Amino acid sequence: MNIQERRNKDGKITSYRIRVFDHRDTDTGKQVFKNLSVKYDNSKSESWNRKNAEKQAAIFEKGVEEQTVCDSRITFAEYAEYVIKSKEQSCMH
Repeated sequence: MNIQERRNKDGKITSYRIRVFDHRDTDTGKQVFKNLSVKYDNSKSESWNRKNAEKQAAIFEKGVEEQTVCDSRITFAEYAEYVIKSKEQSCMH
């Protein structure tokens, strides 16, 4: 897990980017990561925002490990393959 501060031109923190390892691509062997962005709340202190980002990162990492995190960038082909596999598994039981 990696938490990175994202800053604007003035150097003020605008958000935190959380990056978590998901798996390795079976074809290329490259690592695949999932990202989450947590907005910076200007009405709270910097330490509160950092702790909030760390808390969100822990929740996000757990979701990635348990495969309960939804990825909005999924393609139709990937979704169709997922549905077909789940149907095949349900027919076997």
